[in-house]
Amino acid sequence: MSSFLNKATVPLRPRSCPCPRWIERGPPRWARCRSRSMNREFGHCRPQSQERTMAPPLPATWTLQQIAEGQDCAFEVDIADTDLDCFGDLSGDLNPLHVNDQFARSRGFERRVVHGAFLAGLVSRLVGMHLPGLNCLIHDMRLKFHLPAYPGERLVVRGIVDQRSEAAGAIVMRIEISVHARGVVASGKVTVGFTKGAEQWQTST
Repeated sequence: MSSFLNKATVPLRPRSCPCPRWIERGPPRWARCRSRSMNREFGHCRPQSQERTMAPPLPATWTLQQIAEGQDCAFEVDIADTDLDCFGDLSGDLNPLHVNDQFARSRGFERRVVHGAFLAGLVSRLVGMHLPGLNCLIHDMRLKFHLPAYPGERLVVRGIVDQRSEAAGAIVMRIEISVHARGVVASGKVTVGFTKGAEQWQTST
């Protein structure tokens, strides 16, 4: 099974915390969500002493009214060969560029290359789990790939709210996916709408 969905110990989220808890491979690496205009940083979103195993991840619960332009959120994730193997099986994209190191080197790359759609999936994870989380639905996503990403690297996935529209009921986020040692590998924008009835669902569960 892919380490992207690997079981891990997941700390309990404080009730007052709008940030999610989520499953990461290995020691949890916590997302930072802050609003520059409100100057808030959720430092309490750190591992707690109580732990659960195999707990389902819980999305954040930001609403359109709570989000401000300039607000950002980021998380880190390590990419493993098994992630690419499972993604290739699920998507059906078994191009040797993504599954065979020798072939990728023959095309001028260091080793097999992470699928672009895999990186897009991390953007979906950012908005679906971290900002806004429970209340959102992606309307449009556009990414440009600047550099290849490779398994064995740690990626930083970051989103910044560029626009917020009450009339449209949506936000536009600027996206950057980067590797510490090499810089930005992909960037773009995602338009995110907000679903109705999320509060009732959250209350009922």
